[in-house]
Amino acid sequence: HEMLSRFFSLLEIDEATQRRDIEGIEHHLSPATVAVMADLARFLEENPGVLERFRESRRLNRRRNAA
Repeated sequence: HEMLSRFFSLLEIDEATQRRDIEGIEHHLSPATVAVMADLARFLEENPGVLERFRESRRLNRRRNAA
């Protein structure tokens, strides 16, 4: 649960959505999938420039989709 919340927070998913989504998926993910997500979360935390580029890309895509 904690790892999924950490991962979703990095992706800027709001807490209410996180709670609903985690409740729905946490028992359906394999340990291998959770481990990969933890590795990706760690990578993003250790490489804030990559994370910021991802966030900026999402912002641009949302603006394009809204137009």
